Amino acid sequence: MRKDIILAMNLQVNFFGTQGTSYLGADAEVRLASIREYLGSVDLDRYALLYSLDIRAPQDRFYETQKTQCIVGSPDIMLMPGLPKGQSGTLITKRPSALFETPLLVYLNKFEPDKVVLIGAETNVGILFTAFDLRMKGFNVVVYEPLAVSRDEYLHNSAISTLVDSLGVEVKGDYLA
Repeated sequence: MRKDIILAMNLQVNFFGTQGTSYLGADAEVRLASIREYLGSVDLDRYALLYSLDIRAPQDRFYETQKTQCIVGSPDIMLMPGLPKGQSGTLITKRPSALFETPLLVYLNKFEPDKVVLIGAETNVGILFTAFDLRMKGFNVVVYEPLAVSRDEYLHNSAISTLVDSLGVEVKGDYLA
C-alpha cells in the first residue's frame, strides 16, 4: 500500500509546553496550533502519520555536556495533548536523525512514499539531520516551514537555507495548499 509519510518530530512537552526544559517560546505555541490544524486535516488514506519522540536514557553520555532534556521518566517526554493519533507508529529517537536506530526505514519500505513530509521541532537539529539522511537514501523530502520551529530565528533560517541550498529539500511556505 503506497502512501506518503508525514513525520511529526519532537512535538513534546520539552519543546512546546511552558514548563518544558527546552521550551521554545511563544512562537512554538503558534506553530503548534498550526501543526494541530494541519494534522487534523490530513487524509490518512493518503498519508501515513508517524511521530518521533526525543527520549534519552539518563546514562546516555552523548548529551552530558548539554542541558538535560527529554530524560526517561520526566514529563518532558510526553507528546503534547490534542494531536491526532499516529496510526502508523511512534519512533523513539536518541540522536538527531530519526533514522538512527529506529524502525523508520521499515515504514519507508512498507509505504514506498513519493515524499516524506517533516514538521515539528527543531528545524536545525532533528529536521535537518533527518532530511539529510533521507536525501542520502534517495527520498524526496518536503518541509513545511510554518510547521517547523527552532530555538531562535537565526538557527531556523540557517537550517531552512541548508535544506534548500545544500540538500535539495522542497521547503513550502503554505501547508494547506
